Amino acid sequence: MHLGLRSLPTTLARFRAPRRAIAAGTAFAIVTLLAGFGSPAFAASNSPSAQPSASPSASQPSTAGGKANTAPVTFGIGPAATNGAIGLRSSFSFGVTPGAQASDKVTVFNYSLVPLQLAVYTVVAANTDTGAIGFSAATTAPADIAAWLSVGTSRPVMVNVPGRSSAAKPPGQVTLPIKLAVPLNAEPGDHVGGVVAALAVKSNNAKGEQVTLEQRVVTRVYVRVSGPLHPKLEITGLHATYHQEHAPATQQPRTGGLSVGAGSATVTYTIRNAGNIRVAVGQSVKVSGFVGSSKAVHPDDIPQLLPGGSSTVSVVVPGVWPTVLVWPKVRVVPSAVTGDVDPELKPLSASTWTWAVPWPLVIVLVVLGVVEWQRRRRRKLRRTALTPAAAATAPLASRVPSADPSGRHRVGAMSGRKSRHGR
Repeated sequence: MHLGLRSLPTTLARFRAPRRAIAAGTAFAIVTLLAGFGSPAFAASNSPSAQPSASPSASQPSTAGGKANTAPVTFGIGPAATNGAIGLRSSFSFGVTPGAQASDKVTVFNYSLVPLQLAVYTVVAANTDTGAIGFSAATTAPADIAAWLSVGTSRPVMVNVPGRSSAAKPPGQVTLPIKLAVPLNAEPGDHVGGVVAALAVKSNNAKGEQVTLEQRVVTRVYVRVSGPLHPKLEITGLHATYHQEHAPATQQPRTGGLSVGAGSATVTYTIRNAGNIRVAVGQSVKVSGFVGSSKAVHPDDIPQLLPGGSSTVSVVVPGVWPTVLVWPKVRVVPSAVTGDVDPELKPLSASTWTWAVPWPLVIVLVVLGVVEWQRRRRRKLRRTALTPAAAATAPLASRVPSADPSGRHRVGAMSGRKSRHGR
């Protein structure tokens, strides 16, 4: 068995942004609960902008008159340090073999001036549709790494974390043991989960009904099980649509603004991690037309695409000329997640085509064609109307005297009357 601990830049979770981390020089995540919020929050801030929410489960005292306490309620969780102080790790990292066991400790911090009762339990991580990392709900049955990890002796473990006596004092904290037991049939590769600290907050919804919201913060756990590693990415579901109208100014390509007469193309695709290790993904989208015209955009990189995870991307490529047909091409560049071994995956690409008909020009040509057709038709009708009159006057102009062998003169007449000499 091998137990590896990785020191990564410290992260702070922000209120209403549960899956973002910001380096802050500490090894724990913090959550601040604010009063009056009607939806769950998963992250935190050291600078709350509103008043805290009263929660019976948080053991918060009330002020006179039954009003809720207005002191900020802030807590965090992270890997414990050996000396009992705040650690330098932002996450747990284990390198193990199937059937191995490992142990560590996690610390829950309370930066509030009141004690808090928190639930601590394990969860599984997965990519959301946008490629961000999310975590399973508390009610989800433990599976994979969430079943391998245990905190204390129950799930969840309820802990009472004391508050600090003043703002200048260190935070209250409780340290719990965690244990990792990897099954013999564990699949090789990366498994990602987390240890959650959660606070139940009672609130009223728009209908006046009382609901319980769970405010939680997570410290991540990375486990790599030894065995054959198979890094693999796939691009699926690529399709595009052309729009004659201009794209918004905020979606201009890096190469400049829109050209007159150009439209935009919406390109949608899914990147899927079909391998068994996590991979970082860079991406670009280029739309080409005839005569070498092309425009490109660069969607945001995906920091971690977990095994089995996928991200659906939809981008607008502005400044695309309507050349009847255009060819969107997606290029994906995989790389190692910070601290991992390079997966040595080659860039991959996928392409498709879509119609890009210049409808304004087509309409103008159709109108001009109709006008020309009508002009020719009127001219033809005028010629047809003049033909009978011309035929009637032509014999009068052709009456020329002629002589026959007898010396008599004869005049031809189209009118059918006999010549005076022929009587």
